[in-house]
Amino acid sequence: MIRFIVVLGMKKLSNSQMITLARAILVAMTGNLRFITPSPSLVSYLADIVNMENAMAATAGGPLKTATVKVFRNILELSTISLGGYVETIANLDASTASETILSAAMKVKRVSVKPPNDFRIKVNGAVPGEVKLRTKGLKRATFQFEFSLTPADEASWESLYAGTKASCMASGLISGKRYYFRVTYIDKIGTHPWSVILNIIVP
Repeated sequence: MIRFIVVLGMKKLSNSQMITLARAILVAMTGNLRFITPSPSLVSYLADIVNMENAMAATAGGPLKTATVKVFRNILELSTISLGGYVETIANLDASTASETILSAAMKVKRVSVKPPNDFRIKVNGAVPGEVKLRTKGLKRATFQFEFSLTPADEASWESLYAGTKASCMASGLISGKRYYFRVTYIDKIGTHPWSVILNIIVP
C-alpha cells in the first residue's frame, strides 16, 4: 500500500525562512476548497506567525529577545506540524490526487510504502474462560491499536481493546461460545498503517 506523507523540513530553516514557509502555507490553504476545516484554524495559524514576526522585530536585543523568538518559533513549528498532519490525512483519502493535494498546501510530499502488521495471532488462555491473548510482531517507536467486533462487515461495530506501545494485549470478559473477530494496526513516523488480516475465534 502506498501512503503520501507531508515533508516540512523545518529544523534546517532559519527564523526568516520559517516565517516564509509559514506564510506560503497560509496563502496556499486560504480559500483552498480541499481543506474545509483546517486544524489549527488558519486564523490561529496567522496569529502564531504574527507573534513570531513581532518577536523578531522587537528593538530590544540580547538573550531575552533570543529566548522570546525561540518560544514563538516552537509554537509556530507545532502549529505547522499539526496543519501538516491535517493535510496528510485529507490527501490520503484519495491516493490518485494525494500528491497534488499536499503540493496545493505549499508543502512537500514523499511517497512511501506501508505494510500491515504481520505475525498477528490469537492464543487462548485455557485457565480463564472468556479470555484470549492477541499478539503481533513488536516494533520500535510504534504504537499499536487492537480492536474487536462481532460483526466485522460493519465498520462502526469495531471497538478498541488496547492502544499503546505493547505488541500484545489481553481480551477479557468475552462471552464463551460466541465468535469474535480481531484486528490490529500500528502507527509510526510514517503514519497509520493498514489493518492486519482479521482473525476470528469462538471463545471457549
